[in-house]
Parts: sequence; C-alpha cells; structure tokens
Amino acid sequence: MNQQVVSRQLRLLGHAPEVFPDGAAALAAWRERRWDLIITDCHMPVMDGFQFVAALRDDEQRDGGHTPVLALTANALSGEADRCLAAGMDGYLAKPVELARLREALDRVLASRAHMS
Repeated sequence: MNQQVVSRQLRLLGHAPEVFPDGAAALAAWRERRWDLIITDCHMPVMDGFQFVAALRDDEQRDGGHTPVLALTANALSGEADRCLAAGMDGYLAKPVELARLREALDRVLASRAHMS
C-alpha cells in the first residue's frame, strides 16, 4: 500500500517511479541502470535499506559517482534520521509522507545533485 501511495505522489510531481519488491532486486536493477534519485524503505525484505545503501555506496567507491538516496521509514523515533545519514543516505522522510514534504525533499536532494555535477 505504501509503495502505491508514494508512487502515485511521485507521478503527481512529474516523476516516473520504478518499484522493486526488495533491496536485492533494487540493487540488481541499479547496477544495470542508474537513476537520478533512489527512495528506499529502511525495512525491506531480503536486503533492508541500510544494507542496500551500503552495497550501493561500495559500488560507487569503485565506479565513481553518487546517486542521491532518500530514506523512507515508518520509524520516526529520535535518532533515526541521524542513523540514515550516517549510513550514507542523503535525506530522510517518515511515513506517511505528505506530498509537500516529498516535493521539498526531492527538490533539495536533486538540487544538491545538480551542484555536484
């Protein structure tokens, strides 16, 4: 359900999301085709968002580049944002995410990517 809601929100904001069932499938897809931005759930099956980002950042260390990653999690506990940033993610959103907050986070992360290029 959350995937459908966020996918719909992304389409409303003019993006074309692709959804994968778990972190391992997302990593395999990213290795085949790079995206401008990744939104990852921190608590996915098979490979969670933290494991996914660790593997992605390891690949980037070898190959160069930096793909912005926004964490999306139902865990709104104190310190979770810091944990996500320390893991190599570029931003953090707690579920449920409002459209305006999603737009703001996307704009911020994509703008910082543009400055890196």
